[in-house]
Amino acid sequence: MTVFSARILPFILILILAAASTGCSVLNFTTDMDVVTTSELDSVRVYQDGGLTSDGVNWIERGMDSVQLALANTEPYHLVRFERDGHLPDVVPVLPSRRNPLKWLDAGLTLAGIACIAAGIPGDQTGLIGGGFFTAFYNGLGLLFPPKKVYGKRLDGPNLTSLPVHAEGQPMVDMHTVDLAIDSGRYEWTYYEDFNAYLEGRDNYVSGDEDEVKLENSNLDAAPRELLIDQGFLPESRTLFDDIEQSELSCSIEHVMEHRAGGMLRYDVGMAWAIHNPYAMDTDTVRMTTSSTWSGFVIGEGLRRDLLNDCVSRGLVRVLQGKTDLQWEAEALRDVEAEWKTKWDTLSFHPDFGGKRRISETLDAVVTITSENGHGSGCILASEGWIVTNHHVVDDTTAQYDVHFADGSSLPADIVRWDPVVDVALLKVDTTGLSTLALRTVDNPIDISDAVYAVGTPYDQGLDATVTRGIISSRRGKGMLQRLQTDVPISPGNSGGALLDEDGRWIGVVNAKLVAFEVDGIGFAIPVEALPRALRLELD
Repeated sequence: MTVFSARILPFILILILAAASTGCSVLNFTTDMDVVTTSELDSVRVYQDGGLTSDGVNWIERGMDSVQLALANTEPYHLVRFERDGHLPDVVPVLPSRRNPLKWLDAGLTLAGIACIAAGIPGDQTGLIGGGFFTAFYNGLGLLFPPKKVYGKRLDGPNLTSLPVHAEGQPMVDMHTVDLAIDSGRYEWTYYEDFNAYLEGRDNYVSGDEDEVKLENSNLDAAPRELLIDQGFLPESRTLFDDIEQSELSCSIEHVMEHRAGGMLRYDVGMAWAIHNPYAMDTDTVRMTTSSTWSGFVIGEGLRRDLLNDCVSRGLVRVLQGKTDLQWEAEALRDVEAEWKTKWDTLSFHPDFGGKRRISETLDAVVTITSENGHGSGCILASEGWIVTNHHVVDDTTAQYDVHFADGSSLPADIVRWDPVVDVALLKVDTTGLSTLALRTVDNPIDISDAVYAVGTPYDQGLDATVTRGIISSRRGKGMLQRLQTDVPISPGNSGGALLDEDGRWIGVVNAKLVAFEVDGIGFAIPVEALPRALRLELD
């Protein structure tokens, strides 16, 4: 060994031992990625995934437009979300895309360690041999251990889909319901080995849930309704009796396919969209499948609300954009009431107008209506067995309803006609000689603060002919939606019963009570003067 070699050998040995403690590539913890949004859009907010909860991904906002993200190379994937007002959000899955550059350093140090061993063997230089061994061993392990791949340095943002904006002259749009109607075997999932297998369509296996998932009027309408408000299709604030020209859309979720790829999750959701018709008349129905954005996957979590919401919102956008055959604008202008009642003949009755009675003398003109699902109340309009009640009391037209009278007798009832918008129905029982209610004349309308009485069967059938007292608090709404507001105590079962003035004259059909925290004394009745149009009656 030369003198020069003998001098530098300790320094070489120290450097080798310093590098031998671990493989360098294993210490490549993060990659700084530049995220650049599309040049066609500005004010795009960029989010990075920050964990997964039962409500979905916990998104962390990182900035606007072009930002830099620190991506952990130890994670198998990252999700980057892009949002902009007036656009549908999008999520881009990011996977390690390039070989860990420090693997080359590990490889070089492994070879250097082997070279040190080879150089030290002839002279039996144990320090050189030992340093070379540990250098080769640890950096060789570094070649084997992750991260073998790391994330790229740049991500270009996607083009976001713009949302339609309500135009002047267009009708308003609301969501009536979003139902879950998933039959047995229609909730399925497909496993993929990794994201590339998903892109190439190489699934491992497909499975499904044999249980059906049925839920009418789910709370999945909140997200699409918020979209409608943001885009001007629905007023941000509404009152109970707003009368606006609008279409109501119904969505039924019929099929869910989960794509589970390398720890990530995406939904394909098959839906049926229709225009809600309050008179249950036929309307167009269109079926479509929409795909959600990507999210993280947790085993055993079941149906994901956030992904269902995403798919429903994307389906709603297609409807609003006119990309389906659902003619929601034309439907808003359709006179469905006239179509519903076109075959109705006008029924003529001759009630007692203006007759005064004690309240106790009216009790036998108010009845109890029962079915397997509960009970309500009713008002006798004509002695030949004609009875008025709420539509929601007899909304199942296939059910059997019985009318119970004050003398303890009962008879089966036929539902002759009904108006679900006004919430009234006309029943017929096969009898004569019934006591009827007297009506207050139209030229003498009830006034605000006038005393009134409610008669009906609250809570339990054994409480029939219960009388409660209050006042007229206000008149609300207009036209077919006009209501008498009252503070008369109203309970379940009162629906369809009579609202009477102080002289025992029939002024309204009790139909609703406002129930909410710290709300008391707000009930509503349908004015009797709404009955002729709602049920095609002639009262003279």
